[in-house]
Amino acid sequence: MAFLGWIRSLLARLGLGGDERPAAAIVASPKSTPPARRAAKRRKATPLAEELLRVDLFEGSDFAATARVPLGDADRDQVERVCVALRARFDGSKIEAQPFPSRASRIFALLEDPDFDVERLVQLTQRDPALSASILRVANSAASASRVEVESLREAIVRVGAETVAGVAAALSTRAVFDAGAKGARGVLRDAWAQAWLHSVASGFAAGTTCIALRRGDLERCFLGGMLHDIGKTFALRDLSAVWRELGLPGTPSLAVVSAALEDVHVEFGGAAARAWKLPPFLVEACEKHHQVTKESDGELAMITLASGLVDLHLSPYYRDGAEDEVRAAAEKLGVDPFALRAFRAEVRTNVEKARSL
Repeated sequence: MAFLGWIRSLLARLGLGGDERPAAAIVASPKSTPPARRAAKRRKATPLAEELLRVDLFEGSDFAATARVPLGDADRDQVERVCVALRARFDGSKIEAQPFPSRASRIFALLEDPDFDVERLVQLTQRDPALSASILRVANSAASASRVEVESLREAIVRVGAETVAGVAAALSTRAVFDAGAKGARGVLRDAWAQAWLHSVASGFAAGTTCIALRRGDLERCFLGGMLHDIGKTFALRDLSAVWRELGLPGTPSLAVVSAALEDVHVEFGGAAARAWKLPPFLVEACEKHHQVTKESDGELAMITLASGLVDLHLSPYYRDGAEDEVRAAAEKLGVDPFALRAFRAEVRTNVEKARSL
């Protein structure tokens, strides 16, 4: 069973793929004219970049654009000191000692096996009660119309299909990377771990739906790139509490300081981790270059950047400086016109809610 098949089915089952052309694709253009072609025509009269500047990227978000929390001078000083200490700790650590979740790797490998065995999937997921419970929640949500509750993984597979179950299992199995550090976190840092996980899953779904809508790129790469592009933040979060104490800084860090520190170091940490874990080259690139979309960037990277940026703008008043510019640059690179960009932005709420349901 091909990876592309199960992830496409996952998005469709969760209401994110539909007829393989989600709302963004339908709103963006009529069936006879692809979004990229319409955008190309529009550029002859008005530069696409200028048109995209008129799109309100915050409409429907969890907070208004004016609610963005800026850093004060004292905050910036704390961020600078924390980042220096985080880099020193990271450089002295052994990434290989914290391997990529073995269960996720086994599920990915299982899905690529042409002789896919449902029983092996059941066995893998049964070993993790939390994973099993999440899969059952998805199955029961899909089965709500029949009012017959699904009570076992085998029933879930029958009800929603092996592709959906496998897709949810693969996505959720990467949560071990986030949960490992979240368990001991408190207060603001615990919230930051939860936000990192939510952003990861929502970005994966958003990148997948963008790929389907534009009918471009490789769906597997977009989904996994969206899921894992910010993995470097988990390494920074793991050490942030200890660094704060070592520096003798007062109280606990604010969420604004935590967010700024994570943004400062996550690209280099994520790229180093992806290389140490020997992840596929497209994931290494996603970790290292998702804030560097240029005219030479490939379309998959641009879709990951577009998805991640829209999710970030939707979820947090602590989003990175320049996030709006990155979203518009990615949209321009993809030839996404303002109608499609508004539709992609509107779908972010659905992507976030689906991620929360997992």
